[in-house]
Amino acid sequence: AAYIFFVLCPFFMLIERSPADAWLSLCAIFFLFRCVWLKYWNWLEHFWVRSVFVFWMIALLSASLSTVPLYSLSEALIWIRFPLFAMAVVFFFCKDSRVFYAFVGALFVGMLLMSVILLSEFVIVGPINDGRLTWPYGDLMPGSYLAKACFPVFIGFLMFCLSRSDRAKTYGLLLLALPFIMLFLTGERMNFLSLSCGVFVALLVSLSGMKKTIVFLSILVALVGVSALFGPYFERFVVKFFYAMPIFSDSPYLMAWNGGVAAFFSQPIFGIGPDAYRLLCPDLAVNVKNIRCHTQPHNYFIQIAGEMGVLGLISAVFMFGAIVKKAFSARQTIAPNCFALSAFISPLVFFFPLQTTGDFFGQFTNVFVWSALGVVLAASELSSSSKST
Repeated sequence: AAYIFFVLCPFFMLIERSPADAWLSLCAIFFLFRCVWLKYWNWLEHFWVRSVFVFWMIALLSASLSTVPLYSLSEALIWIRFPLFAMAVVFFFCKDSRVFYAFVGALFVGMLLMSVILLSEFVIVGPINDGRLTWPYGDLMPGSYLAKACFPVFIGFLMFCLSRSDRAKTYGLLLLALPFIMLFLTGERMNFLSLSCGVFVALLVSLSGMKKTIVFLSILVALVGVSALFGPYFERFVVKFFYAMPIFSDSPYLMAWNGGVAAFFSQPIFGIGPDAYRLLCPDLAVNVKNIRCHTQPHNYFIQIAGEMGVLGLISAVFMFGAIVKKAFSARQTIAPNCFALSAFISPLVFFFPLQTTGDFFGQFTNVFVWSALGVVLAASELSSSSKST
């Protein structure tokens, strides 16, 4: 029953983020109680696991020193449910390769279902707000499901297709074109750019020859180019994106980042407290130019530096590095499969410092990001414990 509940994850995430968060939290709690019952704590020996808990301890310390300690402490305290879920995926649910591939298969089906939902909205209603789609969540960020939760499945299946030379490869690539184009049609620039960068890295490290890489990349560019002819996508992805880049003083990205920088300089050692930026930004913006207050500074590293100070930033870098290192270690095995070969790409793209991101401590981003990280870390663990594909 626990395995069935776990495999249903992608469909909970299709309903809404709060049900997905409840599902994720229940899986994490179940894993924790199971560890207590069976006295199973060997998983704490892994470096990436320890780095997560070190970061969490510093987050709790920073929260306790915040000017809004109750709020910040509550946010920091419950954040651990996201990495704890990834640990549950790696060290319990997906220790059996059959469960792992069932979960991957469910994610693949969810990716296609989301693509069909977005395509239906595009045909029936059309894009709104200068080229944005909103189904099924009713907000302007449905593409996070495709660009984050489904990221390792998309990249893994892409590498699988590129490693083949039969007709199935062509059908598989055509199938992947649907979610790729639909992500573009959502109008979400950073999500589309993230998946595009993941595709580019996958093409570079795949087992396919340079000819296949060039052909597939050309097909993707052509498909996006054709899509750009419909609606206001050229202006959104090219014109507005250029003027929003943080190279102009009035760039919305730069003004959002400036708030995090101001938070850092106000409390450089321990920060203002995890997730406290949304409450304290108006005070920080007094007598400081070019700051636009949002719920967070829209960059993981700037947010962590502002909310947790130098100590938090250093621990975050170690945590990110440990996760990337663990995922990359899957490539060193004797016969890694396509998901293991591409495992490092997901955390590398998610934690790339020069990009706009969501709230590091919030529900919106973490449900999708840590479910994807659970997949790639599970792939790494399976690959390292087996010498066969």
